[in-house]
Amino acid sequence: MNDGESEVKQNDLATLLKVLTPRQLDFIRERLDAESDAAAARRMGIRPTLVAQWKEKGAPLDAIIHLAKLDSVEVGIERLRRLVNPALDVLEDELIDKRSRHQAAVQILDRAGLVAGSKTIVVGDPANPVTILVEYANNPLAPAPAAPGPDTGPAGGTAL
Repeated sequence: MNDGESEVKQNDLATLLKVLTPRQLDFIRERLDAESDAAAARRMGIRPTLVAQWKEKGAPLDAIIHLAKLDSVEVGIERLRRLVNPALDVLEDELIDKRSRHQAAVQILDRAGLVAGSKTIVVGDPANPVTILVEYANNPLAPAPAAPGPDTGPAGGTAL
């Protein structure tokens, strides 16, 4: 579907939604996740015959449901976009908590594509631990590894 078709569909859906009552809008939301009108009506606690009456009186429920289902991916993307700022607020709050601030900082940097170029892992016997530096292969900000040689390990970097 091209942008023009999407815009027409959006306008049609918006126009159709304006004629519905609040209860009918609730039904539309419920119907998008239900297998039938009757199932959606039961989940809302209304009689399925009421939905049939709405349709008989001209409520464009089927057309709205059809357009909304076609547009469900776009609706989901828009819902996710709206959650970005509240999610960032949560991470920002986590930066204040000393117990979780490091993890929150790593999450923020990672999502922004600004993760540090390496990660240190401690392995081996706790009495004699070995520290390994692991380079992130997909980080464009990480320095290029040194070529293997007598003072470097097999993957470049300084040998342990």
